[in-house]
Amino acid sequence: MAIINGNGGNNRLNGTAVGDIINGRDGNDSIFGLGGNDSLYGGDDHDLIRGGFGNDRIWGGKGEDRLYGDDGNDWIMDESGNDSLWGGNGNDTLLAGEGDDYLDGGNGNDSMVGGEGNDILHAGHGHNRVLAGSGNDRVTAGWGNDFVVSGEGNDRVTTGAGQDTIFGDEGDDLILAQDGADRLFGGEGNDTLNGGAGNDLLTGGEGADRFVFNGGSDRITDFENGDDQIDLSAFARFTSYASIRAAATQVGNDVVIVANGHRLEIDNFRLNQMSNDDFIW
Repeated sequence: MAIINGNGGNNRLNGTAVGDIINGRDGNDSIFGLGGNDSLYGGDDHDLIRGGFGNDRIWGGKGEDRLYGDDGNDWIMDESGNDSLWGGNGNDTLLAGEGDDYLDGGNGNDSMVGGEGNDILHAGHGHNRVLAGSGNDRVTAGWGNDFVVSGEGNDRVTTGAGQDTIFGDEGDDLILAQDGADRLFGGEGNDTLNGGAGNDLLTGGEGADRFVFNGGSDRITDFENGDDQIDLSAFARFTSYASIRAAATQVGNDVVIVANGHRLEIDNFRLNQMSNDDFIW
């Protein structure tokens, strides 16, 4: 193992084939861990750090840094500035600090935390856990069973195929799921929940929410007429409120709407509560 220290200038520091400790200190440094399980510290100013092969630990420090885990199960953290963090292949942990940051976990089962600022978080393919933090964030994830909490702010969350669980938390959020049996929770604010194809569970929470039904067998748990709306525009058969009413039946305490073999259940709701204002077609 080598211990390599930079100085106050702009350094280029290369590791070895084994696990190294490299500290860039001040200056705009370029640090390359190469092989082994490395510990890499950028220090102050604007740094470029690449972990290389191995399970690396990377600290960006202050400044606007570009941090790459490359291959391996890496742990990457920045402190402040508008930073870019790439996990690469492997099961990575990415932690953003202050600033408007870009996080890309790459393929693998990643954990990502956005922190403060308006962040962009891309989880990639795998079973990921994402906490976007404060700010107006954008979260995307590929296929896999993902768990996402968008945090404070007006956020946009888009997931791929898989059984995803998404919490909008605070703010006016847009949540877009794809194939799979997904669970979407809007939280506080005026949210839009779109479960995509599959059998989805939709809970709007507080605020005036919009539930988009795109097929499958979906369930809305907390529809409030007068506040919330249900978007049925994906189905050409619905051309008026009368056509929606004709497709609706009372099943116990719930209203069920059937369209082209697809089923939407509205929990704890009655036909005599339905009105034209509850729907978009």
